[in-house]
Amino acid sequence: MDQAAFSFLGIDDHEAYARKAASLDDPALEAWLRSEYVSKKSQAESDGWNAQWLRSGPQPGSKGYTYFIELRERLDPRRTDITSWPDLLDLDEGRDVPRRSIAA
Repeated sequence: MDQAAFSFLGIDDHEAYARKAASLDDPALEAWLRSEYVSKKSQAESDGWNAQWLRSGPQPGSKGYTYFIELRERLDPRRTDITSWPDLLDLDEGRDVPRRSIAA
């Protein structure tokens, strides 16, 4: 997820970002990101990226897909409805993930 967000926001110096992030708590980091990066994006750009990210899942047949399925099976093998990275992250971190219809 971080690589996708970095790309969208235009953060290319990951070491500088890591140093800054280490010096801030979550609310301060969010405020800094909003002022330095998010504010440079239009609402349409942000909405589009968010919508795309929420649907993003691994490419079938890829190493990422294999990893995704293995992790999902380890976390909850009954949740075959989970097909996106954000939902898998929520499941992994113990957040409620709404049940979704499985795409045909």
